[in-house]
Amino acid sequence: MPTMHLLWAFEEVQAAIRQVAKSIDDLYSENQTVNLVPVLIGAMPFCSGLAMELERLTPGKWSIAPVFVSTYLDDGLVREPMIEFPSKFNESIDRHSPVVIIDDLLDTGTTMGHLVQEFKRGGFAEVAVCVLVDKPSARNNNLSPDFCALVSDSDAWLVGYGMDTQKRYRALDGIYTLDPAPSQPDQKQLDFQID
Repeated sequence: MPTMHLLWAFEEVQAAIRQVAKSIDDLYSENQTVNLVPVLIGAMPFCSGLAMELERLTPGKWSIAPVFVSTYLDDGLVREPMIEFPSKFNESIDRHSPVVIIDDLLDTGTTMGHLVQEFKRGGFAEVAVCVLVDKPSARNNNLSPDFCALVSDSDAWLVGYGMDTQKRYRALDGIYTLDPAPSQPDQKQLDFQID
């Protein structure tokens, strides 16, 4: 099991989500409908909590239309994002209303940059970015979130509350930093040491 260190406890995450929900609700107070577009799988816990807070503030206003995106081949190994719109996506989204793309983490900005452009190409005039954790030190473009619950200055890999390593630890109710695994000697070094 990897070594993890608590960065934000459940109560801190919940308080941050409530603040973000208030900011979103305030900004879109004049809109009848707002599209919430969670990036699955990572955004599931954050979007669930955020949507419940938004419904408490202004019931019936929030339409959820998820998308699937895969960018990481492995922890830290980024590829060109693959975006998949579910078959009923067009029926789930209101094309005349603002879009808020929701994700667990904004680090390199690769995934979110592609998604924002995809929605703008699709004719959505108002596209905002909302993330649970912003990690600006990892950014490779000039994208900044419109809404952000927490900011991490750590270069460590994050897990919990939707963020994972090797598809594990997404459901932790806090957010943790993950120590890198100790390096393993390669086979040549091992053979040499045995001789």
